Order: sequence, then structure tokens, then C-alpha cells
Amino acid sequence: MAGNECNDYKRGVMRMVSFLRDFYFRLCLPLAGFLGFYVGGAQSSAAAWPKIQQAEVQKSLQEHDAAWRQKIPPHQSRLFFSDQEWSEVAKRVQNLTGREAELRKLFFDTADRLASQPIPAYETPEQRLGKHNDSKTPWRAKAELWQRDVGNNILTLALAAKLDASKPAYAAKLHDMVLAACAYPVWGSTPPPMGPN
Repeated sequence: MAGNECNDYKRGVMRMVSFLRDFYFRLCLPLAGFLGFYVGGAQSSAAAWPKIQQAEVQKSLQEHDAAWRQKIPPHQSRLFFSDQEWSEVAKRVQNLTGREAELRKLFFDTADRLASQPIPAYETPEQRLGKHNDSKTPWRAKAELWQRDVGNNILTLALAAKLDASKPAYAAKLHDMVLAACAYPVWGSTPPPMGPN
């Protein structure tokens, strides 16, 4: 690659990385609410645990909103998009060109693949030992690193569902994957244990 082409490529990758980083951080809070809607509104066979009710969230927002807003200068990025901004972001993503368009295609191809695959059932470390790359040794099997992919896949499906509402398969798989993940008995068994789910 010639010097200028290399620099153009690097700038394009850096723009995409910057865009995705901004996108990721702006997604955190909406994602928590989005997942809370699906998990809180669905029946689960998992043991009952206290759920945060919408009234509690509204009360906390009323009590703390002004103080939170004072800490965030108006020119600084926020951790969420408004509904209007989401539509603008979706258009921006659709209009990406060059390398960024290739990354967009890769992202949605990944989301399509996830939406069509079965959800990983929980396997004990003993069941996974030696069968998968992440479980070649007893210690690695007990770390249950495969569950990181489940979390990554949840984030991917949530973002895909928000960016392309024309594909309900994303939200449907997201719903089922969150419930399945919440039903896993543990998240990592080796020290330091993450504890019961």
C-alpha cells in the first residue's frame, strides 16, 4: 500500500473506531433500559430476585436529574441518544462509505448470523473441557470464558435491533438470549468467582 493510501486507510479506520466507541458508550444506558424492559416484562424460570420498578427509576430521576445535568457540560457527549438522534444515527450508519460500509456489512452479517443460531445452553466446565478452544485446560474451562461471547452477542443484537427495526428477528433473539443468560447458574467458576447468577 502506498504511503497516502495507507494513511487514508488508517484515517478511515480511526474514524470508524471513534464512531463505534462513541456509539458504544452512548448505547450503554439505553441498552440497560432496553434489556430491563425485556427481562422485567417476561416470565422466567430463574429464581425470583428483586427487580427495579419503573416508579423507583422515575423517583431517582426526579431527585437527581438536575445534579446529573450540572455535571455534564452541554458540549460534551452524552451516554445516550434521544429518539430523534437514534434515527439520525441510523441514517448515518446507512450512509457510511468505503471501509466503514464494509464494517457495517460485517456488523449486520454478524447480527443476522446470531439471530439465526441457537442460543448457547449452559454447559458445566466439566462438560466443556477439551471440546472447545476456550476450555482446553481445567482452569480455562472453569473460568467459563465462553460466557463473554454471550454478553458480546447480547450487545450486538441490541445495537442491531435499535439500528434496524425492520428486522424483528434481532429483538426476538435478544429477548431469548437475555433470558437464557440470566438463567445460567453461574458466570465463571474459578477465582475470583463471579458467584451465583
